[in-house]
Parts: sequence; C-alpha cells; structure tokens
Amino acid sequence: MVVLVCFLCGYLECIPLVCGWVPLYTVFPDLPLVCVVEGFLHRVGKRARRRIIEVLALGRSRRELAEQLGVSATAVVKYLDGRTHPSDEVLARAISIASPEEKREISEIIGEDLRESIEDFISWCIEEGVFPGRVLSSIEKSILRAKLAVVGSRPELG
Repeated sequence: MVVLVCFLCGYLECIPLVCGWVPLYTVFPDLPLVCVVEGFLHRVGKRARRRIIEVLALGRSRRELAEQLGVSATAVVKYLDGRTHPSDEVLARAISIASPEEKREISEIIGEDLRESIEDFISWCIEEGVFPGRVLSSIEKSILRAKLAVVGSRPELG
C-alpha cells in the first residue's frame, strides 16, 4: 500500500481528491505505482468503477482511453458494457489521467458509493442491535475532517 500525503498540509492517509492530495509516489518516484490498492479504491464498487470509466470515455476515444489506462480497447468496451470492471490499479490510473473537472465528477461518484455502503452498514447495525461505538465515532470524525477541508478550501463558507 502506498500512503497518501497532502502536499498542502503534509497529513498522511488523507482523503484523495479533496484539496491537495497526491500519492506519495509523486513525491518519492521510486515507489511502485500501486496507489491506494489497500485503501479507499479497493472499496469502490463495480457500478462506480464503470461510471468512472464512462466519465473518462466522454472526452476520449476508446482507443485513446485504453492507451492512457494501459489496457486494450476491448477491455475498455467490456468496462463500459459492464461485462467486467477495472482493477484497483486501472482505477488509480483512471484517476491520475482525469482532468480537474473529471476528478470532481469522479469524487462525487466515489463519495456516493462509499456513502451508500456506510448507510447500509448503519442500517445493518440498527437491525442487528449492534452499535460499534468506536467505528461510528471514527466515521463521524472523518466526516468532520472532510467538512473542515471543504470550508478551508472555500473561504466564503467559513
């Protein structure tokens, strides 16, 4: 797993795509490009993975997208048709080639996917009568950190 570091504040294992997050391999290029395989990208669902490829395919030919992702054009077609989904490594490459506008859209897709998973988890906890206090507290802290990052990047909200 490659740790992420914010190039603005130096904080490790931050939420990518929010303020100035860059994979550590861009700071230390000798590290392998595996990006966050053990992190949040590994948790992105199949539908969200397809939607990310769809976002990138809107502004590129299938052949161009395939070249940028390091896969065959057939693989891109299969991603778009939902017959298969991009691996964590391909997903990391997809994010790295995205324009700023595409990254904003991708962050919405990933955020929505993760939100749905958290809601499903909380519903399960309620149904089962189990309340993992530490986990729920950690989720709450993560949400607060994200809100602070948004407010910090948009002074008009402060």
